[in-house]
Amino acid sequence: MQTPGLTDAQRTSLQRDLVALLARRAETHFGDVRTNAVAQAAAARLRLIEMLLTAGDVKAASEEWRLVPADAAGRCAVEIRLAARESSLDALLERYRTEAQPAPSAEDLRKAWEACGASTAKRKPARCWSFSSSAKSTMGNWLRPTFWASPK
Repeated sequence: MQTPGLTDAQRTSLQRDLVALLARRAETHFGDVRTNAVAQAAAARLRLIEMLLTAGDVKAASEEWRLVPADAAGRCAVEIRLAARESSLDALLERYRTEAQPAPSAEDLRKAWEACGASTAKRKPARCWSFSSSAKSTMGNWLRPTFWASPK
């Protein structure tokens, strides 16, 4: 939400209102229209979580995360970013390593890494690279070593 003149807190509040509105709207539809409305609400909620993480409100981001549907598009990048902030990245990567089905694609991992940016500690790329290397055999995802170089 790029609205000049608003504080980050105001933007977050407006995003919360948007999420609530879209969630209520989704409940009134059926069929494909409902599917699309649920996807819009999930995307807005993921954006809210990103805003909360940027603001440093990990607790509120975790609470919102519980409401994100498991099949929401774009979920992976936010999940990795949240896990990095909650210090549960190791557990998440282990889950990806052992449960091949819900593991993200190489492209999703790349996007998540870029989204983490400077908030990711220097030692976390090594854990991510270790995960991506083992993913070659368990999930078929293969990432080039240059992938985990420091984000721009």
